[in-house]
Amino acid sequence: MPANLKPGWRINAQYVLHVSLPIFRFVMLIIKNQVALRDLIKPYLLRRLKKDVNIELPKKNEQVLFCQLTPIQRQLYLQFLNSKEARLVYAGKKNLLFGIDILRKICNHTLLLKDETANMMADLLAGKVLQY
Repeated sequence: MPANLKPGWRINAQYVLHVSLPIFRFVMLIIKNQVALRDLIKPYLLRRLKKDVNIELPKKNEQVLFCQLTPIQRQLYLQFLNSKEARLVYAGKKNLLFGIDILRKICNHTLLLKDETANMMADLLAGKVLQY
């Protein structure tokens, strides 16, 4: 049994005065400050419903264009498909979205590639040719 509690679970007056009450006051101060902050920023927050916003937006116009990959994009694409990272994706040891994301970056623009494909880019620029 805790030292601050007497038998029968009666709470010691010293415990309430020095521990419990200051904690309660602190929690109440936090709640008061949260309410004050909410009231302070509420006029500056704009909440709009989806049905209100949809009226203002133009109709969606989607256009799908197909284009060929550049030779560098094609090399990087094939190099990634034969890489260790791709084999981990095939085996299910790496997330499928990781592989899809790399391929998407290669197709969109090679400058989107960062650290994850730096080795592939270095090999390609060094003149290493893929074997297929």
